[in-house]
Amino acid sequence: MRRFMLVSLMLLAVGSLGCFRTWKRDPSPTLPPLPRPKATVDPSTIQPANAEEQNRALPPVVKPPQFDVPPGSIPALPGMPKATIPSTIPDSPPLAQPLEPISLLRTLPLLPLPQTEIPVKAEPKKLAGPSTVSEVRQLLDAAVKTYADVPDYEAKLVRREVVSGKALPTEELTYAHRKEPFSIYMTVTGEAGKGREMLYVNGQNEGKLIVVTGKGDNLLLGTGKRMEFDPDSTLLKGKSRNRITDAGMGKMLATITKYVVQAEAGKRSTDTVKLIGATEGIESKMALTTIEVTLLAGDEALLPKGGKRTYSFDADKKSPSFGLPVQIVTSDDKNKEVEFYSFSGFKVPAKFTDADFSPDRLGGKKR
Repeated sequence: MRRFMLVSLMLLAVGSLGCFRTWKRDPSPTLPPLPRPKATVDPSTIQPANAEEQNRALPPVVKPPQFDVPPGSIPALPGMPKATIPSTIPDSPPLAQPLEPISLLRTLPLLPLPQTEIPVKAEPKKLAGPSTVSEVRQLLDAAVKTYADVPDYEAKLVRREVVSGKALPTEELTYAHRKEPFSIYMTVTGEAGKGREMLYVNGQNEGKLIVVTGKGDNLLLGTGKRMEFDPDSTLLKGKSRNRITDAGMGKMLATITKYVVQAEAGKRSTDTVKLIGATEGIESKMALTTIEVTLLAGDEALLPKGGKRTYSFDADKKSPSFGLPVQIVTSDDKNKEVEFYSFSGFKVPAKFTDADFSPDRLGGKKR
């Protein structure tokens, strides 16, 4: 019995060992090895090729063609004759008729250009050359003599001014002047300030300048408002460069005379006072004779750095204002216009009466 149990245990152990081996073995099937191809050539029998055989095996090397080019010739392509470069290049033969580079442009239609008005500072049209101070003196003396016989006059005035750096609108006025007593009456007839009236008579109306407001003068007061001002009022200085007492041809002639006398006395260069000659009126298109005065620093308070002024005299012998100053243009040191006054349509003499310079005519009342 003991022997039987021992044999059984041994068999059991052998069976377990077989199971363990079976568990450890790779269950995937095993492929048989591929057969190796047998060599048909014995490597030991292969001999290296000689240089001739190696060159025969390689493709032929293409070399660039060699040209024997003599100096002054061009290598020709296959099948073409050789060409020789000339040592000098001859000039082109002269043309029978010169070429016109813009001939093509002449055949093209011109396109219309837009018309643009470029503002240009008003200047008298120069028609003659400058002259000497002596000739200025002759023209001035003739004007002073003519004006001495004029008791009063009426004219159309076109004026524009720059006040405190601001350009005021151009105004058209009826201007009346009387020498004795010194009297000025102006009424605006153009659109800018239309209806405004100004009256000043020396020694009357308590020395006041009487003003009737016009269109656009005062939005609060409107038009037709009567006011009185001292001629030196700061309110008036904001409306004009000049005092009412400085108006008239007499003041113009006195100012020119001052500069001519200084030039004659050597107190200023003679080049600062010259006769330009015949010109044409800017607004009136009148035939004029013009004097140009170069204003120096200190000559006038309103032009501290100087400037230029032209005085133009009526040159039409048939005109009632012949020989009198009828146009003044003043420019500052930068050649910018600051004053322009043009008189035309003169009535000389006007034969005014005291009623023409009475305050009673103001406010739309007819004389």
